[in-house]
Amino acid sequence: MQQRKRTDSISQVIVNLEAQKDEPAAYHILNRAVFYVSRLVSSQKERDFASMNYNDIKRVFSIWLCMNMDEDSMDYVHLTDDKLLGSHSWKGGLNLINIVLIGIADRLPVHDEKYELHRLLGTLLSAELPVDERLGIMEREYGILPDDKIRKDVSEMCNLSQGILEKGEARG
Repeated sequence: MQQRKRTDSISQVIVNLEAQKDEPAAYHILNRAVFYVSRLVSSQKERDFASMNYNDIKRVFSIWLCMNMDEDSMDYVHLTDDKLLGSHSWKGGLNLINIVLIGIADRLPVHDEKYELHRLLGTLLSAELPVDERLGIMEREYGILPDDKIRKDVSEMCNLSQGILEKGEARG
């Protein structure tokens, strides 16, 4: 009977998270995201893998959160393999490059499974919702029990958005 060698390893991924106040008008955000994931992959050479050990490339995720959008949206952009001729199966990781684009609308969506992430992010990032309402939604709808740290963090987020609003109103 042949014994299998068991190897325990930790899967590693690189995550880049970008928050934008809105979708940039000066450039296409998907182009910027492609640039970022490309840099994150190429920067691994000689840092995370050496020589020609390309099988050691870590998966890269670039998550872009754009607020003040016309509608809630989410796209997952990744590599695909379209067979154009023949059926040869090329070895390698189509899962190495991953881009997630999340658009958050100004209005808070209804509590619905389809919009669960958008409602939670909208609740946390809202400039209008008071602290107690945010904490109530988090507890009732998501089962997130607000301890002292969560209360402090949410309160700071509310104060930050209120400060930005007041600064904008002062500018006219």
